[in-house]
Amino acid sequence: MLKGFIVIFTAVISYMFFKKKFTKCQIIGIVIVIVGLTTVGMSNINSYNPRCLFLINFLVAPRPILGNSLVLLGQFFLAAMFVFEEKILKDYEVAYITNKTRFMCLISLDGKEFGDA
Repeated sequence: MLKGFIVIFTAVISYMFFKKKFTKCQIIGIVIVIVGLTTVGMSNINSYNPRCLFLINFLVAPRPILGNSLVLLGQFFLAAMFVFEEKILKDYEVAYITNKTRFMCLISLDGKEFGDA
C-alpha cells in the first residue's frame, strides 16, 4: 500500500538534484498522495493489538514500523533509479516498441524471413 511513495520520492529527487519545476496541479497531486499514504501507513502501524486473538494478529504484521521502513527504503532506491535513468536516457534516442513491432517480432520468431511464403 505504501508503494505510492515512489511518486513523492521521485518528485523530491528530481527537484533536489536536477532542479525540476512542478506545476500547481502536480504539487496538489503530490500533497493528496502524501495525505493518503500517511493515512494508510498510520492505520497499518495502529492496527496491531497484542491482546487480540492469534488468528487476527496472524493477519497483521508483528513489526509494522520495520516493514513500512523497508518498503519506503525500497521505494526511495527505485525512485532514484527512475530519475537518474531519465537523466541518462535524455541524451539518447530510444525506439518505442509498438504493437506493430511486437507483431513483427512474433512473425519473425517463426524462423522464416518476411518475404518467404
